[in-house]
Amino acid sequence: MTYRFLLLAGTLAALGIQTAAAQSAEVFGGFNVVRTNPENGSSSTLTGWSSSVTGYATNRLGFTGEISGFYNQNPVNTAQSPSTDVHQYSIMGGPQFRLIKRDRFETSFKALVGGAHRYVPDGNFGENSVAAQFGSNFDVNLSRKLAIRVSPGVYLTNFDSTGVQRDFRVAIGPVFRFGGRE
Repeated sequence: MTYRFLLLAGTLAALGIQTAAAQSAEVFGGFNVVRTNPENGSSSTLTGWSSSVTGYATNRLGFTGEISGFYNQNPVNTAQSPSTDVHQYSIMGGPQFRLIKRDRFETSFKALVGGAHRYVPDGNFGENSVAAQFGSNFDVNLSRKLAIRVSPGVYLTNFDSTGVQRDFRVAIGPVFRFGGRE
């Protein structure tokens, strides 16, 4: 009985070490472009940054947390105020699924949900919204620990109570990987 217990405990420990070696984490930071598509038809382009951290529970399933900021000068139709600065920030989180993992290329799908805040710095205007992002990551691996990522997706918000705004968003930047098999 003792030998069976030791054999079972040793087998489970070996499997646990193998699973822990397969797990990894990655940190992304990059430049973003968002093409807004509001219901009123006055589209604009916002540029900014995003940073995310993903921890993989298995070789395919990870959980991502992301923060981002976007900025733009929107023209205003008055002679007294030729333009207005707009700042928008979001915090989101959710699952990320690795679809393809090769030596030189990886791709994954993510579904993130959270909140967004938009405001005008020089005015007295600010509003909050639920935010979501559905998209893919396409990584070109430069080494085991470094990749370049292009991440297109749909960014959803609901500012101004005009309905869901479906924006196109793309990010590009480096990915740093930690842990996992060597």
